[in-house]
Amino acid sequence: MKLWQMKMRISFLILIATLFLLRPVTSVADQHTLKDIDVSSLREQAEHGNIVAMRILAFMHRFGIRVKQDYEISFKLYKQGAEQGDAESQYELGSMYLGGRGVNKDVYQAFEWRQKAAKQGNARHMYALGKMFSDGLGVQKNDELAFKWIAEAAEQNYDIAQVELAELYLSGKGVKKSPDLAIEWYKRAYNQGFTPALARLADIYDQGTCVPQDCAEARNWYIKFAKLNDQFAQYRLGEMSANGEGALKDVVTAYKWYSLAANQGNEKAAQKLRELARVMTPEQIVAAKELVRKCRVKGTGTAARLLCIQK
Repeated sequence: MKLWQMKMRISFLILIATLFLLRPVTSVADQHTLKDIDVSSLREQAEHGNIVAMRILAFMHRFGIRVKQDYEISFKLYKQGAEQGDAESQYELGSMYLGGRGVNKDVYQAFEWRQKAAKQGNARHMYALGKMFSDGLGVQKNDELAFKWIAEAAEQNYDIAQVELAELYLSGKGVKKSPDLAIEWYKRAYNQGFTPALARLADIYDQGTCVPQDCAEARNWYIKFAKLNDQFAQYRLGEMSANGEGALKDVVTAYKWYSLAANQGNEKAAQKLRELARVMTPEQIVAAKELVRKCRVKGTGTAARLLCIQK
C-alpha cells in the first residue's frame, strides 16, 4: 500500500469515528432550538417527570449551553430518564459512565446501560453496542456479537454502521469474509449520501487485494471522490492519467489533476507536476492550464464540490 493510500485509509477511519461522536450532539441541537427554550419552564417540566425535558436539560448542563456546565446534574437527569426506560437517556447515561463525567468512570456500567438502550431498537445505539463488543469495552470481546449488532444497525440504513459492516466483510472479523458483500454495503452507504465510502470503493478496485484489480472501475470512483475536492483522489487520478491506468495515457489530464491536488498543498502532486511539465509540449501545457482554469471549488470542508470537471 502506497503512503497516500495509507493516509486516505487513516483519514477514512478517523472520519467514521468523528462522525459517530458528533452526530448525537448535532441531532439534539437540530431537534430543539435551544436558544429559544425557556430554561425555567424546562426545569419545571423536568421536575414533574417529563422525560424529554430531563434529557434536554441534561444535554444543556453537559455542554454548558445557556446553563452552567455541570456533569453531576447532567448525570442525575440522564439517570432519572434512563430508569424510566428512555432509550436515549440510557445511551447517554452509558456515555457518562464511559467518560467518567459526573460519576466515576465505569465501563461495565456503561455497557449495561448502552445494552438496555440498544435492545430498544435504535440504530445508533445498536452500532455503539456492537463497537463495545468489538473492542471488548465493558464486556468480553466477541466478534460475532459485534457483527450481529452492527449488521442490525446497518439494516436500518445507519450509514456509519453500513461502512463498518463492509469493513467486517472485508476482514472476515466475526463473519465469513465476502468482498462482494463488502462492496454492496459500501455502495448502499454511498447511495444514501455517505460520500466517504467512495474512498474505500476506489481503493478496493485500485489495489485489487480482495477483488480482481479493475483500474477503469477504480478511476470512476476516484473521479466521484475528486469531485468532492479530495486531494488524494486528485493525486491518484493524476498518476492514472499519466500512466494510462484505466484509460488511455493523457498527460494533459494528468497535469490538471496534479495541479488541483497541488493547489491544496499536496507536495507530492507538486513534484509530479514539475516532472510532467518537463516532458510536455508548450501546447499541451496551455491546454492543461485551461482545464485547470475551468475547474472551481464551491463550498468548504465536507460541503466542498469541484465543478466543471472533465475526465
